[in-house]
Amino acid sequence: MEDWEETGISPVVVARELDTGKILFGVFLVDFYCLGVKDVLVKTDYSLKRFTRELPLYCMGIPLACTVDFAHEAIYGAIEYAQNLGFEPHPDFKALLADQILDPPDVYPRTNQIKFGKDGKPCFVSGPYDDERKCLFVANKLLETCGEGNFDYVIGFDPEMMD
Repeated sequence: MEDWEETGISPVVVARELDTGKILFGVFLVDFYCLGVKDVLVKTDYSLKRFTRELPLYCMGIPLACTVDFAHEAIYGAIEYAQNLGFEPHPDFKALLADQILDPPDVYPRTNQIKFGKDGKPCFVSGPYDDERKCLFVANKLLETCGEGNFDYVIGFDPEMMD
């Protein structure tokens, strides 16, 4: 996604060609500001033609190419950042064997070209599926791990609920 540095969130796609010629890929929804890997989708048995055709659907638009080491740094760096704040990656990261699409974390040396957090501190931005309970959990965890005043948060709301 083109504006990932401004929005703090982006899908990161990592694909591998299998011995069969088919494509195995994972889509990792990465929150660079706070929660790390928020969601994971794994697909397999795609032809290269189908993968190329459907990739924009998984990328929320026209995908930006990046190197494999950048993708790994984005994913693993976000996981580490979130874990330091007390958050684990989405359960599907392990359940769907998404970690088998990626190389191990230490294969690519870190360049530190990706900055996590917003303006030097964690920033939680609630998503469309985050309910009050989830928002309170995140806020309390950030209070516990960062301390008052050391993080930011933005809680969205549905304008239709205000009528």
